[in-house]
Amino acid sequence: MTGPTVLVVAEFDDAQHAHAAQRCRALERLGRKVDAFDLQKRPSLLGRLTGRDLRSRLRKAVETSQARLVLVIGGHELGPVVVEQLRRDTGIPWVNWFRDDLRTADAVVRLAPAYEQVFVSGTDVAARLEAALHRSVPVVSPAADPSVYRPLRSRDQYRANVVFAGSATARREALLSGLVEFGLALWGP
Repeated sequence: MTGPTVLVVAEFDDAQHAHAAQRCRALERLGRKVDAFDLQKRPSLLGRLTGRDLRSRLRKAVETSQARLVLVIGGHELGPVVVEQLRRDTGIPWVNWFRDDLRTADAVVRLAPAYEQVFVSGTDVAARLEAALHRSVPVVSPAADPSVYRPLRSRDQYRANVVFAGSATARREALLSGLVEFGLALWGP
């Protein structure tokens, strides 16, 4: 890897948060060295008693990785005060890629001012944030890694002509209702 290290702070797993590892791979393909900080890993009781709180663990992760940028994906566990302290302590940019839709817009509006830059996944969230923050909010749309997501031939229950994968909202339900006749399959919460 030739570029500076990016510390990606997110929840990592093989199910609901699999996208975090995929974003790390995408950054690596762009030539960045990536270190990951898993928000799901909690310190032991001894670690908590000896001051291994989230703020101190994140600061140590930045120092250990020699990161030049911290990319938080979501990170609703990180309050604005903690992010502002860490930005000041580490002296490097902290940005957030809020991957959610308007269901979590209130939380995003509360958290976003602590970051130097925020990215969102939809124009509806961007418009709401721009109005609240009085600054431009870029949209970085979700993408699909072709090494993970590729067409499969199926003849069983998973066969569909049109697939929507994501969370349900009233707006999405209204838009998708017009596609039912084309063999629509819905996946997600």
